Amino acid sequence: MKKLLGNQKVLKTLLLIVMVVNSYSMICFASGEADAVAESVTGGMNAFIKIIVRIVQLVGAVLMVKNVADFGSAWKQSDDSGMFSAGKGIAGAAILLGIELILKLFGVNL
Repeated sequence: MKKLLGNQKVLKTLLLIVMVVNSYSMICFASGEADAVAESVTGGMNAFIKIIVRIVQLVGAVLMVKNVADFGSAWKQSDDSGMFSAGKGIAGAAILLGIELILKLFGVNL
């Protein structure tokens, strides 16, 4: 045994195996109050994220109004490039308006 542990390569391998086994054997038991504790810890950050999302939606609403007006004036003048540009702006504004849904699709719960 002494000769086996005297070999540095074998000792390093054994220590690595012990570390890997220890890292997988940790069990965490969460109580029913874990959600309440997590909410109290992340409550301020969640409020900040909601404010940022609302600001992004407000910018999206303003851009939607502007680009709809641009589309209307381009339609009246039969300006194809203006209609295309306004259409891109309307699509971008729609994305900004739906940012909350997009975040939920990516797994971010607000």
